[in-house]
Amino acid sequence: MGHAMVDKLLQSAESNGITRSTVYSASKQWQKIVGFYEKYSFKMWFVQMYR
Repeated sequence: MGHAMVDKLLQSAESNGITRSTVYSASKQWQKIVGFYEKYSFKMWFVQMYR
């Protein structure tokens, strides 16, 4: 379901002239989230750590 949603969102954005996107997410399973979005050519550029 997640892939279908992102596919539709990116297609809609492109058809409206939007060529850049930013994704924010918070999860203990960040590796899975990064892997998911890397399939759509997203690159990680920010890391925030806490204690």
